[in-house]
Amino acid sequence: MPRKGSTVSPKPTRASRSGSKLQSMAMATSVTALLFVVGCVRTVPLREGLQRLRGVDPAQSSQRKLVELDVSGDGVLDSADAAFFAALAGHAVIELNKRHESIEPLHGLYQGPQEGSVFELLAAGETVDLTGLETSRLREIAIEARWMGMQVRMAELQPGILDDRLFGGVLLSTIPSYNPDTMAGTAACTGVDEIDLDAIRKAGITPTAVMDLDSTVWDGNVMDPFLAGLAESDGLTEQGNTELRIYLKTLPEVDAAAVDAASVKENAALLLQRWTSPDVPEELRPSAKDMFYNIVTMMNGMTVTDAQKVARQVYEKGAGPFGPWKLRTFANKGGCGMRDIIARMEDRGIEVYLLSATLDVLAVEGAKGYSIPEARALGSVLEVVDGKYTGKVKDSAYYAKGAITRQWLPAPPLVAFGDSPSSDFTMLQESAGLGFLVNPREKLLAQDQNDAGGRLVALPFDGTEADIGGE
Repeated sequence: MPRKGSTVSPKPTRASRSGSKLQSMAMATSVTALLFVVGCVRTVPLREGLQRLRGVDPAQSSQRKLVELDVSGDGVLDSADAAFFAALAGHAVIELNKRHESIEPLHGLYQGPQEGSVFELLAAGETVDLTGLETSRLREIAIEARWMGMQVRMAELQPGILDDRLFGGVLLSTIPSYNPDTMAGTAACTGVDEIDLDAIRKAGITPTAVMDLDSTVWDGNVMDPFLAGLAESDGLTEQGNTELRIYLKTLPEVDAAAVDAASVKENAALLLQRWTSPDVPEELRPSAKDMFYNIVTMMNGMTVTDAQKVARQVYEKGAGPFGPWKLRTFANKGGCGMRDIIARMEDRGIEVYLLSATLDVLAVEGAKGYSIPEARALGSVLEVVDGKYTGKVKDSAYYAKGAITRQWLPAPPLVAFGDSPSSDFTMLQESAGLGFLVNPREKLLAQDQNDAGGRLVALPFDGTEADIGGE
């Protein structure tokens, strides 16, 4: 493979984790794990801390310099800095609660900081008054300040001189087998095993990992077999045919009269044929973006229950020309495939979060195949009214994975996995430890060199479980 140059608790077991509790616990931990330091340690005066934050751009989180976290100005990162950020996040959370809002994904996927540093909006007085801020800016303060405080606490585990070093990869020097080029096969599992979780837990930090799904955990885009499953399902309604007909008639060499006369299932099959058939020239194919939105619109009127049934069938049995999607999980001939890596992290007590741009129903159903609680799976959220899809996207995760990572995870991830330069890269940069580029393309390798200093690691796989064997 071508490669670039150079809340403390006992370790949980997989069986003991309850998906029903995780949604509330994760967000409680994400805010309160920092707040305990306020009142017990030296704190930074509000005026002084805010003055040092002016000019710090929250939008550059994945490129954050450690020196920017030193709001005390004493040349070290310590509990005083963490307490300052905890207090600032806490003020914002309290005001959000008054408005019956929170930073939870349930209240909307965070799309990242707005233009202009939110810290510039805060008056540098002895107290902070957030009542006049828009709710979106309050969420920004709560999310970004909480995350900066967690970055301080994680950086404390590897103390050193504060300079222009980035937070990303701050713990890499503690992993003996780390190789900035490639960690294939068992090397990836070894790297996961070498992370010092005792030190992480003693610092009150929840060990986490974050992963993309399509072309990262498994080979290909799961929306392809999902479309095949929809075309076979009785769950589609004619409400979903209206927009689908309009789109299909824009494609070259399509019989408009036949499309108008066809049922929604027949038109879904036509869309699938245009997308997957090797006999269709490239210029006659839909774009990936058009495929995504047409699948969403054709689900108009479909119940969530029916969509879940289709997703489950796709993973377990397959649909149309696609075999069981669970067998598309990446694997290696010598072991330590993606399923092994996930299981090893979970068994060690590293909470695995799945963050995908695919449909939320597919992310959640996919998580079940790896024994990951559904509360730790997120995809692009579709609008639902009275248990039925409206054919609209409520929240897209595609360009916001770095921001959503900061919103959602209880702490910066120790390990991150992705494959997309446009969708996954900011998420990968948030990792304090290993950032894996799965079967990376040259564009992704170049991006690593240019934007991450070459610290991310190529993780090639030999094939899939269907090719090599697996579960």
